[in-house]
Amino acid sequence: MSARALKKLQGGSSVEGDLRKLGILSESNSDDEVVRHEDKFKCLNVFSLLDQDDSNQSEQSEEEIRQVKESGKKKKKKKEKPKKDDDEIDELNDIPVHDLEGDNMSKDVIFSRSNLLLADSKHLKPENELRRIFGSQVIQADRRRNVRGASYGKQLWLSQPNPNWAHMPKLGLSMDLLDTSDGFLHFSFRHSKEYQKVQLLFLTALESHNPENIVALLQLHPGHIDSLLQLSDICRMGEDPQTATELVERALYVLETSFHPSFNLGSGCCRLDYRKPENRSFFMALFKRLMSVGQKGCYRTAMELCKVLFNLSPTEDPLGVLLMVDFYALRAQQYDWLLDFFVQFEGSRNLSQLPNWAYSVALAKFLLSQNDSKEGARGENKKRKEVARPRPTVEEADKCLQDALIMFPGLLKPLVDKCNIQPDESVFKNNIFGPMAEYSQPKPLQLLVELYVARSFSAWKQPLVLPFLERNVQIALNRCKAGDEYHKGSAELRQRRYVGTPRNIYRHILISDLKEALVLVPPTVADGLLMFDPLPPKDSLPNYASNRVSSVSVPADDSSILSVFLRSLMPDYRPDAPARANQQEEVGNGEPSERSNGASLRRSVANLVDSMRDLLTAYNHRDDNDAEDNDD
Repeated sequence: MSARALKKLQGGSSVEGDLRKLGILSESNSDDEVVRHEDKFKCLNVFSLLDQDDSNQSEQSEEEIRQVKESGKKKKKKKEKPKKDDDEIDELNDIPVHDLEGDNMSKDVIFSRSNLLLADSKHLKPENELRRIFGSQVIQADRRRNVRGASYGKQLWLSQPNPNWAHMPKLGLSMDLLDTSDGFLHFSFRHSKEYQKVQLLFLTALESHNPENIVALLQLHPGHIDSLLQLSDICRMGEDPQTATELVERALYVLETSFHPSFNLGSGCCRLDYRKPENRSFFMALFKRLMSVGQKGCYRTAMELCKVLFNLSPTEDPLGVLLMVDFYALRAQQYDWLLDFFVQFEGSRNLSQLPNWAYSVALAKFLLSQNDSKEGARGENKKRKEVARPRPTVEEADKCLQDALIMFPGLLKPLVDKCNIQPDESVFKNNIFGPMAEYSQPKPLQLLVELYVARSFSAWKQPLVLPFLERNVQIALNRCKAGDEYHKGSAELRQRRYVGTPRNIYRHILISDLKEALVLVPPTVADGLLMFDPLPPKDSLPNYASNRVSSVSVPADDSSILSVFLRSLMPDYRPDAPARANQQEEVGNGEPSERSNGASLRRSVANLVDSMRDLLTAYNHRDDNDAEDNDD
């Protein structure tokens, strides 16, 4: 039955017209006549409307068929109407950055206008990328089903809970919406009174310099974020990456289940202030997660996580996402995305002044110019429906790499040494690319160079890329010897631009765990470093832990009341056993032996990792027993 027939059956505004059509009421009838014919209307067979509707449909069927055939092309055009929205977005993306800045727009507004920074949820799960690489049948055996995520009733983007995980009750972590006045949604995590007590207890356990206290604290409160992140670093140092990854995943699961209903990672309009201590745990967990998936070869997943992390605070970039997103884009073969990002944000962020972007853009142009990389380099152009632009030529890539070599000549020798390449002897027998170019560059630039070489050298070891690098090194050398104007001003620009190192770059190097760059960090910067919150901002906002009195006077024998209480929670605790935290072996005149200290540190880390495995096993065993009890 059609909607028109139902409307006639139910009455309404068209009842009078229907009565006139059936002959019950004429146009000259008054309202009294309608009441007088009410009994006739009640006796009316309403099923006649069905026959009437069918007859009308049969009469119109042939005409509708003809109309469908004639309007086939018109319907196709109607289907293409949604493209207007995409075209409008593309036109907006093509607006130069300086035009937007001319309208007194902030950098945050410029970032929000780009769909280049929108993360794709299907690429945030490393299992999907591993399935594309190795096949679904290989990954099927190791697939972990989202049991707890299904019971939670909300799609999880960042974490895939393991059904063997221990139950993590709500500890009092939540998220509040603070402000929407500037067009962005500003959120902040909030700690309840119970969570604050646990956080203060964690800080006290951290000052005891005994990681087993943190393990014991985590046994009492398995959903404490900073304890999970701190122990993940300890397990990573103990060469147990599987446990370290699992601890980070647990932290992300607790954080994600605490999101505000309006907090959407894919919208690109949600902001978190890194100056608030409660928010930094989420930044650190995301960073550790993308580093973990990147080490597994899931470069596209790491790239999407970089987008998520960068969108949280795009103007400050507290963890230095711009120093690594180019590497993951290259390894994921998203060359078009890399070039589009560079073109769009060069005016606002001066990306060409970073050596990683100068070299990565040249490499992306070269790989795009090759026919062999055409299929893999298309990236997500089809999805974003961007305006087609000409593919870079080899000449453009050569010019770009030559400019990068001239602007950052100190990067060539470390890159060649890292790639185990034997270049022409004439390359390093001059002051242009020789040892002086490496040691004469400013310290902040040297940090960026070592960071890029340590992370991205594998992208330059490809057989297709090595001739490209060798050819342009010779051309750049000849340009410098011929008195190129670009070479004359490059030295002055390097000395003027790289005067001091921003705090976020130091923070990025410290948590990236790249030894080549880590050794260049001044000891004064790394002194007193806390890995769960490295180098807090100088303008940090105060919270409940700001006025806390530090308990620095921890007994040397680790026999404080807190330490004894926390160690008593461990499965292998013995009351009559002496504390084993700060015991040192002495040699000769009582000086501690460096060898014995190193061996003691390794044993301590190994013992801690074993204790962490026992803790996770105990949790899993306890959950299995609880499940059996519930089944009974």
